[in-house]
Amino acid sequence: MSIAEQDRLPIYVTPLGGQKMQCCSIVCHGQGPVVTADTEEVDFGKVNLLTCATQALTVSNDSPIPANVSISISPKSLFSIDPKTFALNIDESKTLSISVYMTSPGTVVDKLSICVIDGNTYEVTLKAKGVGTCIESLPALAPSINFDVLMTYREFSFDVTFVNRGKKWHKLYWSRNKHLKQMRESPNELMPSAFSFCPSAIELNPDQKCTVAIKGYNTVPCYVNEDFYCHALLEKATHQEIIMSCNIIATFVEPSVELNKTEMNFVKNVGVDSVYQSLSDEIEMVNHTPLPITMNVLAKDPFYISTQDKDVTMYSVSLAPDESYGMLIKFRPYGQGNRCSTIHDALKLDYHKHPKIASFENEPLRDQ
Repeated sequence: MSIAEQDRLPIYVTPLGGQKMQCCSIVCHGQGPVVTADTEEVDFGKVNLLTCATQALTVSNDSPIPANVSISISPKSLFSIDPKTFALNIDESKTLSISVYMTSPGTVVDKLSICVIDGNTYEVTLKAKGVGTCIESLPALAPSINFDVLMTYREFSFDVTFVNRGKKWHKLYWSRNKHLKQMRESPNELMPSAFSFCPSAIELNPDQKCTVAIKGYNTVPCYVNEDFYCHALLEKATHQEIIMSCNIIATFVEPSVELNKTEMNFVKNVGVDSVYQSLSDEIEMVNHTPLPITMNVLAKDPFYISTQDKDVTMYSVSLAPDESYGMLIKFRPYGQGNRCSTIHDALKLDYHKHPKIASFENEPLRDQ
């Protein structure tokens, strides 16, 4: 007997001494697999644009025979299903993953077909409402971006690419002002800020992208927490709207290098029959700044920094955070005859691309 067809089986009886005769028929109706879904409609509700939303759909085999199932949907659909083909044993269930990805606001409705081989075809309605913005930022800025530790007096720049994934032209304007009446600000309307978007205004056609630099600069060591708002004017719109916001966080610091000594003493005593002298001393420095530091260690004649090759009055040192470095400081006294003299001077740390200069005073030096 074929599935989904009717089959008839005649029943015959033969009386004793008589002829065979049909007394009745057994009628059998064939039926294919019966597969059901746990709902007739999958409603995603509100879905943020440029994000993938997922829901589950469970299908079950309610028949006493195995079922082969194939899932289909329009090739142009914004919905996708996994898996699309599978087999169900008797009383077995399968959970399907249905996802949707939208790039434009609005409501989309589609039909998902559940086709059972040698059985019926069932339809499930899929619905979703896209909300939010179709402007994508790479990397993502919302809800916040933390630049961690930055050096004062140094320009900082971070590139962000904005892509219009939608179907409408957009004009964007980044500002710290949440309430703007128009897509621009006069210089006196600008809020003081350590950060800025350069350029602050851009225009994007559909599928167009533009790279903007977030620039930072501050002269005072401090913690910075600033809110920025992206105002947008869309094609054919009469009023602008805020489509995204971003909180920028950073801590500005200045160089901090500690020396292991508060003074350095050098001496040369010349007697009638002997000479006593202490003309060198070791010093160690530690970088307590949470950033790498490059600096010039400066000495002044008659004090010198001893290196492997020669004695110099300027030596460049680079230190990672918490790294230490030791050096030998030498003194070359001038010939003063029998005259006693005292020299005061300072060992200075001149930081690369920073105006701060740390000064370490050398204590009195005797030459006699």
